[in-house]
Amino acid sequence: MIAVPVEAIEAWLLVTQAIVDPGHGSLYAENEDRRHFKQRLYGRPAATRRDVEEIALPMIRGMSTGDLIQLSNTSQSFRLFSDQVTAYRAQIIGKTDCW
Repeated sequence: MIAVPVEAIEAWLLVTQAIVDPGHGSLYAENEDRRHFKQRLYGRPAATRRDVEEIALPMIRGMSTGDLIQLSNTSQSFRLFSDQVTAYRAQIIGKTDCW
């Protein structure tokens, strides 16, 4: 199981948005007030499943390798998360129980 605070994911999405669609999102989202992240991403104070399916997922799926590298270079928390996933990838996708 991997646990990531929703606010961290929303910050990563705002950084991603700034990378793939310059002029939108924010390269500095990790340093900003998190209260309005959903409003900025989805245009509403709470995300619906449709918002995730129609806004977040297409943006993520449309990222190039260069976009992902730029996200890692821009967002320290994403880089740390990515490094941990990479380090434990075999256990994460393996068939053995982590306990």
